[in-house]
Amino acid sequence: MNNLSPNMKRPEGFLRHPEPKAIGHPGRGRAILAGELVLRGHILRGNPFAISDLPLLVRADLHGFGWLDDLAALASPEARAMSQKLVLDWQYDHPDPAEATVEWLAEIAGRRLLRWLFHAGMILPGLRQPDADAFLHACRGHLSWLSDTWSTTPDGLPRIEALTALVFAAFHLHGHDQLARLALVTLAEEAEAMGPDP
Repeated sequence: MNNLSPNMKRPEGFLRHPEPKAIGHPGRGRAILAGELVLRGHILRGNPFAISDLPLLVRADLHGFGWLDDLAALASPEARAMSQKLVLDWQYDHPDPAEATVEWLAEIAGRRLLRWLFHAGMILPGLRQPDADAFLHACRGHLSWLSDTWSTTPDGLPRIEALTALVFAAFHLHGHDQLARLALVTLAEEAEAMGPDP
C-alpha cells in the first residue's frame, strides 16, 4: 500500500504519522478511475463536484470523502493521482467555509478532514510544494472551522463526528497539543452524555 510506513519520513506539518483507519473496496476504486463514482445508488460521472442537483444525502457522502477509502484500496499510481486531483480540486474550489451549505456542516467537514488525514500518505507524495502547502493549509483551516463550530452541531452522532475529527487532527498537526487535550475531554463527555444504546 502507498501509505506511510514507520520507516518513511513524516510529512512536513505533521506531528505524528497519519495512517489509514479505513480501506475501501478495490472494485469501487476502479470505477472511480473509470470516471464513475457510485453513492447511494447514484452514478456520478465526470467531475462529481460539478453536479449541482444531487440529493442531500448523496451530496453529504460526496463532500465527506469516504470514497477516498476505495482509491486507497487500489494502492496504485493511478489511484494516487486521482486522489490528489480530486482532493486538490475540492480545496481550490472551496478556499473558505461557507455557512448553511451541506459541505460545511461540522460533521461533514469532520468526515472530510479525517479522510484527508487518514490518506495523507497517499495524497502528499509527489505533489509540487505549492500543492502540498495548499493541502496542509486546507487541513489546518478545517481544524479551525471545527474548533469554532462543533458546539453548534446537533447533539448525538453529528457532534461526535465533528469532535472526533477535531481530536484526530489536533493530535496529528503541529502546534495543537492543548486543543487536542481539551477536545479529547469534550469528546469523552459528549460520548458519556449520549449513554448506552437502549
